[in-house]
Amino acid sequence: MAVGEPFTECETRHNLDQLQRQGLVDFGSILDADEVEVLGTDLQRKWDDPRMHESEDDQIRRTSLMRMFEYSTAFRDLILREPFASFAEVALGEDCHCMSQNALVTVPDSEALADGPGGWHVDDLVYFPLPPDVARHHTAVLPPCFVLQIFTPMTDVEELRHGPTQVVPASHHSGRRPQVQDHSVFESNAPHSFLARKTHPYAFNNQIWHRGASNVSD
Repeated sequence: MAVGEPFTECETRHNLDQLQRQGLVDFGSILDADEVEVLGTDLQRKWDDPRMHESEDDQIRRTSLMRMFEYSTAFRDLILREPFASFAEVALGEDCHCMSQNALVTVPDSEALADGPGGWHVDDLVYFPLPPDVARHHTAVLPPCFVLQIFTPMTDVEELRHGPTQVVPASHHSGRRPQVQDHSVFESNAPHSFLARKTHPYAFNNQIWHRGASNVSD
């Protein structure tokens, strides 16, 4: 597994500002194709093993492959790969830790709608909820990020029909869960689709409205 390089001070400031204000960070193409191939191979091997689907072992829950660091040294090493590790410490604090490392398989669904309704959520509780008469957190007092999601695609996801991760920018400032499940919008921000190649990771605050869109491809 490649060691990688930390972001420069300028890149770190820019990425941190994007995370705080928009709730998301596009890291660009910073992974090597060879390391992604190893990760993808390990993911596929676990998914194809019937023993991993046995519920009592809690290795796979529906389409989520749990705790990949227990199964694959490549996934284990990804936790400390730069620039992920150093950026996480800047965003969350030097005492941060990896609370989970799951892999997701978006199974093709020929009956679904590309970019159709449903699936919008925030992970865990709403940490800083607001009453109904308060529209959002003030821009001068931005809530801290407690949980940072870092996604590393194992395949190219370059069209809506492939089922990309989608987020509503700045919705982590809303202080509430998404109110509608069809084309969620916060203020003037429509959903953003992470259309990215497999060397192109991204990250977001777990309080942002997000979902995995349906994969209607083959």
